[in-house]
Amino acid sequence: MAHQVDTAVSASHVAPKLVDGVLDLTSVTPNVEGGCRVFVHYNGPTDQLSGMCTGMAVLDPGASPHPPTGIRKKSSS
Repeated sequence: MAHQVDTAVSASHVAPKLVDGVLDLTSVTPNVEGGCRVFVHYNGPTDQLSGMCTGMAVLDPGASPHPPTGIRKKSSS
């Protein structure tokens, strides 16, 4: 089985409270992973949530996303 890198981002509960605002893509430094760039826009608590994390992943040209986890192949009967 091939090694799979865990690219999950956990919501921070100890960061300063998030401020209102809009971020331009050029103001966020991406984490470069195999075949994509991962951008974390906001990560921290808000007035309503103890922790919230938002962002996006941009696939490189020709790359494809991983298959969904938890999907089982149908058994042949």
